[in-house]
Amino acid sequence: MKLDGTKKRFIIIPSVAVCGFSLFLQFTYIINSDNAERLRMIQDTYFPIFEIASTCAARLDRITELLSSGASTGEIELIYSAREQALIMLERIKLLRKLEPQRKQDIDELNEAFKAYYQNAETLSLQVVRNELTLGNLPGQKETQNMQQQLEQTQRALNEFRKYSYDNFLTTIEEANRSSAIGLRLGAIVGITTVVIIVVTSVSIGATIRD
Repeated sequence: MKLDGTKKRFIIIPSVAVCGFSLFLQFTYIINSDNAERLRMIQDTYFPIFEIASTCAARLDRITELLSSGASTGEIELIYSAREQALIMLERIKLLRKLEPQRKQDIDELNEAFKAYYQNAETLSLQVVRNELTLGNLPGQKETQNMQQQLEQTQRALNEFRKYSYDNFLTTIEEANRSSAIGLRLGAIVGITTVVIIVVTSVSIGATIRD
């Protein structure tokens, strides 16, 4: 009977080792898979959104500068340059919709605000350059305020997208770090538990053999 008991204990040792190693591999696989998905979201979504929002904000400043300079100097080429920048910006906003389809309404509002601002601003700048402004068609205070509001709405939306993507980026990195730390702790627990069981079983076998 003692021999049978010893044989069973000998079987327990590799069984425990295999189970412990299997658990460790399972935890590692789950954690690595989750972290890989988090990194994919950063690479494919959050960073591109941050990059687009940042470049569009800079491009918007450049557009307002070109329109203002074109109107003040009478160089229509500057206004055409602003138009090229505006077309690029509209394409970049369209890309936002592909990256973040669940925020389609916000992106559409951004798109409409920018288009409305640019159309009004370009029209006014061209009228100034072409000397088409008269006392009868000067923009009123309400029109000027609307154009300013459209510009500010565009700026706010771009800043919000930039903050949103940056916050998601940081949150995702923190989750990945936290997940890795949990994986290390679980691996240590499984490893220590496995070693303890093997040691206890080995001691028991040794005591049985001596008996």
